[in-house]
Amino acid sequence: MSARKNPKYLDWVRTLRCVECGGRAEPHHFIGEFGLSGVGITAPDMFSMPLCRKHHREIHDHDEGWRTLQREYLIRTIIRGFESGRIIISDQEGA
Repeated sequence: MSARKNPKYLDWVRTLRCVECGGRAEPHHFIGEFGLSGVGITAPDMFSMPLCRKHHREIHDHDEGWRTLQREYLIRTIIRGFESGRIIISDQEGA
């Protein structure tokens, strides 16, 4: 498994509710900033957040203001990952 792919993390994100409306969610990979994505490049799975289809589509289709909300959504998701034990920091090399 590459450092960019983490199916278990995406499975966990799928269990969460949309960070915008609380609806049933799917993983949305962070777009447009920090060199994480670009043409033909998807951000690493660890940079995904739960969004319902409607809000997922709106981020892709609408103005920059909507897209910048994903920073907040990503932070919320990462915090939940730490709180739930899905994200663990290890000092072991290669872990």
